[in-house]
Amino acid sequence: MEEMRMRIVLILLLFLICLPAQVMATRYQVSSAYDDLPDGQSTYPSRVDLIELPLWLLLSQIVIFNPFFLLLKAILALGYRRIDQNTLFDSPPRKEIYDFIKTHPGIHLRGIASGLGMELGTVRHHLDQLTRYGKISKEQDDGFCRYYQLGYSHEEKQMMNAAASPACKEIVAMLCKKQGLTRLEIGCRLEISAQAAGWHLSRLLRGGVITVERTGKTLRYHLNDAASLQGSR
Repeated sequence: MEEMRMRIVLILLLFLICLPAQVMATRYQVSSAYDDLPDGQSTYPSRVDLIELPLWLLLSQIVIFNPFFLLLKAILALGYRRIDQNTLFDSPPRKEIYDFIKTHPGIHLRGIASGLGMELGTVRHHLDQLTRYGKISKEQDDGFCRYYQLGYSHEEKQMMNAAASPACKEIVAMLCKKQGLTRLEIGCRLEISAQAAGWHLSRLLRGGVITVERTGKTLRYHLNDAASLQGSR
């Protein structure tokens, strides 16, 4: 009932504020569209009082010349509904995005849009609402804004971000099976250069996913215990 009252008040305010100047005029000029007028009929426009115009013409003036008519039409078509904690998941796309983030923690905007087949603008709108009402959190990582379900610590997020790329995931899987691999061994198994392997290993080190142990001149990499627990979560 309260929403219906608010909707009616909004419509009346738009109607009164945006009433075009043409309708507020006191007189109109009317001229014939015919060239061959009967003898004695004036070819000059004659003035007609506003009250003499038919109702349909007055209404058409409001519709045609009102610059906010499209906005009013959109409000009537889409309806007005206030979003709060109780109605947040009444939107199926918003609920779908939230569930997708739960199963893909650390996913970014384009990843969500691509995975769900939604427009970027639609996804961005729902992400803003989910963040605003404290259902998800976001964190910047290498130029990406990544989204998470609540409950992950900063360290856990860093680990997930570091292991997000396919190559990093393969390295983590390798170290789960055999600890203490060198950069050269990892590069050979991934069929990439040692320099490329070193770049991925540096990312994993910064994220705290792996640790390094020096044996003489050789560096051997081990999976962090916290990363193992994170993988089983």
